[in-house]
Amino acid sequence: MILRTRSLALHGHPEFTLVFREGRPLADPLLRWLEGYLTAAVASGASFTPGEEVAIGSGTLVVGLRDDGTLSLAEELPDGRWAEHVDTTLLSTWQHRAVADGLGLGEALSFADPTQHALVADCARGGEARLLERHPTDDDDLSGHLLRCAEDHEHGVERRVPLSELLRDPDVGRWLALPVGVRVLLPPDPSRFRVWRGAEELSVVPGSWLASQRTR
Repeated sequence: MILRTRSLALHGHPEFTLVFREGRPLADPLLRWLEGYLTAAVASGASFTPGEEVAIGSGTLVVGLRDDGTLSLAEELPDGRWAEHVDTTLLSTWQHRAVADGLGLGEALSFADPTQHALVADCARGGEARLLERHPTDDDDLSGHLLRCAEDHEHGVERRVPLSELLRDPDVGRWLALPVGVRVLLPPDPSRFRVWRGAEELSVVPGSWLASQRTR
């Protein structure tokens, strides 16, 4: 699906051509949301130029220039290449919001910086249950996330792993925008997750997208 913005020229700014790969039912509303975001930014005085990075949720898009004179947005692929589409970034942002809303934490949503690192214990590399925590940190290189196994033992070395790598993990990535103080139990069956904020176990909001994930 391709959407071309229509109102940026009113502010003397080039229009964007936004590309969302086919087969996604959320394509139209997500692209309309992105169009609104870009329009509001330009109306407020922002100007986007080729080569500029644009932070959307926990993702980063790069502005490009198309042959037709409109601007494009590209996202990074797992192999390090950049491609002119925005669906991975927009779907991740939507999912982060849906997870937070499903726990009653929509107002506390805290997107992580994908250029930062998480701490991952060696024991979290296996297929057993894992525990994801987010702690306050004064280290600008760290997001505060800690991933380890859920067993009660010495977890060994905690290595710095690019947060962008965890964001691509379908079982872990959806939880990375929850606020400091939240812990998530990630069992082998992802529908049996449990979430705590401090000492309180959080209930899933009935009828939410997250509730639908629990019944699978």
